[in-house]
Amino acid sequence: MVNQDMVKIEILLDREHVDDLVELFDRHGVAAFTVLDVRDGRGSKRGTSLALGLSGQSGAYVFVVRERASVDGLLPALVAFLRSARGFGFITPVESVLV
Repeated sequence: MVNQDMVKIEILLDREHVDDLVELFDRHGVAAFTVLDVRDGRGSKRGTSLALGLSGQSGAYVFVVRERASVDGLLPALVAFLRSARGFGFITPVESVLV
């Protein structure tokens, strides 16, 4: 186990916006990330819905693990992007990295 000052950024958005998100990552030096397709989900307020209640027919879950210091420059652009794409995200501390 390695303890580092790392965070995990998790993003949920319509699949159609993933290419734009990748371009944003490229502009900010984010070379490593994972994209998973979301087929369906369930929430306590909306019940069962496709793409976690997002506006499109399919959704994506994207996550990135980065050093906390490298995230500061990315955050303003990411927040603006998520607002325009009607997506949302979370940033959580990484307790340990298993290698």
